[in-house]
Amino acid sequence: MTLDGWSDRVPTRSCASLRALLFLLFQALATVICAQASEPSAPVAPPVTSAEANVDSSAIEDADDDSALAELSEVELADLIADEETAAFARAGVLTDEPLPESSGTRFADALDDRDELWFVSARRARITPEGAAGFDVWRYLNRSWVRAGLAELHAADTSIPTCFHVHGNRVSFAQANCGGWNFYTTVTAAGCRERGPLRWVIFTWPSDRCCDVGPRKDVQIKAVRAECYGYYLAWLVDSMPADSSLSMIGYSFGTRVIGSALHLLGGGSLRGRALAERKVERRAIRTVLLAAALDNDHFAPGRAMQYAPSQIDRLLIAMNCRDPALKWYALLYKIVLRPQRGQQSLGYTGIAGLTSIPCLSGRVEHRDLTAAVGREHDAYGFRYLTPTFVERMRQYLYHEPLGAR
Repeated sequence: MTLDGWSDRVPTRSCASLRALLFLLFQALATVICAQASEPSAPVAPPVTSAEANVDSSAIEDADDDSALAELSEVELADLIADEETAAFARAGVLTDEPLPESSGTRFADALDDRDELWFVSARRARITPEGAAGFDVWRYLNRSWVRAGLAELHAADTSIPTCFHVHGNRVSFAQANCGGWNFYTTVTAAGCRERGPLRWVIFTWPSDRCCDVGPRKDVQIKAVRAECYGYYLAWLVDSMPADSSLSMIGYSFGTRVIGSALHLLGGGSLRGRALAERKVERRAIRTVLLAAALDNDHFAPGRAMQYAPSQIDRLLIAMNCRDPALKWYALLYKIVLRPQRGQQSLGYTGIAGLTSIPCLSGRVEHRDLTAAVGREHDAYGFRYLTPTFVERMRQYLYHEPLGAR
């Protein structure tokens, strides 16, 4: 039995010790990435629905543990997940048209600027159709309560108001996505934003709930594929916005993978067997903020999985943390490694690799190292990245203000 070809040099007892160490490392990774997210201290009443669909990942789970992604082609993976989405949609039933309950957290209800718009868009039951996509569930916050709305209302919104799409990370439930997105909104639009004008904040949620019947590494592998697949729905949603809209995106952890996939599809690329049949706008100028990005650090490079994403980016702000324990072991997503920083590295850990090979990003990328502020943390929401200085910089991106050297 060999372990990375070391059997001729390492005694059998040492190999057993290495296997034990590997097991402990996997346990540590499970604690970091798959720890249950705690509820924020000041709750926003979660959207209540008659059903909350989780994609059944059993088809992918049947693949070999260490090659769940490698042994299936992109088209096969896309077909599997598309079938699961259709089945989940059929099981989910129909959501009620009743307004969602009034927020019990008065400070959240009062924090909404009358000029702002707050939307909650769920792609958890969305499906691909010949016309593009369907099955979105949409709410808008009006008169201190969530009320049903339609995508047509969002697409017909005033283009003079900047629109920001917030995308959450892994292991976030339907209700937690609403609560976490609202926390981000209240932080970004806190004191000092009155003079900045209105903002349209769209919370985009995708099925990232924990896969209870699989191990931590398989859970992460499934979510990596699922995030790329659900990037299609975000891309379709953004592509349907008016051409003169001022758009921005902010994502955390695997939410950045959804955003990267969406930008790639908007740029005319294909991923996991999916592509936009007809783009309404050839090039968008989207300001993008990536926090603890769970993307390959070379995903935007020519010839890589998301090579067309840079063509849709106006300015890119990347928050890095070189002490993030989950990103430190990012390579385990693809293969077994015995040491950190061996194998594929993440964008949120190192920044963009090969930036000089991406001409359209020249002078458009800003890296911010928040290691000192965040430390050894990788929670479900990314609230630790919301330091006053960094939030002020984010506001300049989201409100489409002129960006000077900082």
